[in-house]
Amino acid sequence: MGTEVVDQKRGKGRQVDPVSASALAANVLSILTTLASPAGNALKRWLLTRKVRKAIEKVTKGFVAAFPEAEDAVFSSAAAIAEELARLRAGKPVEARALSGAWVSEGYFDEATAHQLADDYVGRLNAALLAIDGFQQLMVAYSTLAATAILGEMNERERRKVESEINRGFLRAAYLYFRSGREMLYDDRFSADGSKYEAEALLAEIALIPDWRIKDRFRQLRDAFRDLVQSRYETFVEAHEAGADIAELSALLEELRLGTQELIELVKANSGD
Repeated sequence: MGTEVVDQKRGKGRQVDPVSASALAANVLSILTTLASPAGNALKRWLLTRKVRKAIEKVTKGFVAAFPEAEDAVFSSAAAIAEELARLRAGKPVEARALSGAWVSEGYFDEATAHQLADDYVGRLNAALLAIDGFQQLMVAYSTLAATAILGEMNERERRKVESEINRGFLRAAYLYFRSGREMLYDDRFSADGSKYEAEALLAEIALIPDWRIKDRFRQLRDAFRDLVQSRYETFVEAHEAGADIAELSALLEELRLGTQELIELVKANSGD
């Protein structure tokens, strides 16, 4: 015998096949427990399976009684229903895109009707699940873990972006110091000063990075830059201003070039972590 469910909105009674509803619930749970989601993990780790299955059965019976035209669609949609449940976050229903999309693609309804009916079904199911003792708290806990993981990934991407900018900044500053020395060697003091100021601006930007952990990671590279590039540039400038001959200045500029090359190797090693 079927189970009679009274549709309060339409004032009608309808016989809904309990076997079909039970089979649908079992299929949804089977699919859901294979998905990497808060809901799927909850069913694996908590003894909620029976209560969740009963909730799906009850909601399905009530929905089919209210919307008999959706009976075939609902009983053929275990995968789409499981997908909707897998997307629940923090006790809030989502737009039933998976379910409505399945009903449209399978030819059950037009798009507007499918959206309306799917939102109704998922809304009922979401409310029924949240009424289960402990389910809402579990969803919140799992969604918090998921959000933390996402935030961690975002922070990691941002960290790598900043570190890449620091590496490029040191390389660019080293090149600018070398260019400044070369311009000075050929008596282009105006260009030499411009290159020097550009290099110093890059170093100032690096110094303004607020994250001390990133600064600490680059302490060795910063010291190497000082020894290999900046100090050699300063030595070259002092010699130039003291009137050193072209041979001495060329030798000092070559030392600066070699220091820049060595820094490049250090940056490559540093960015390979």
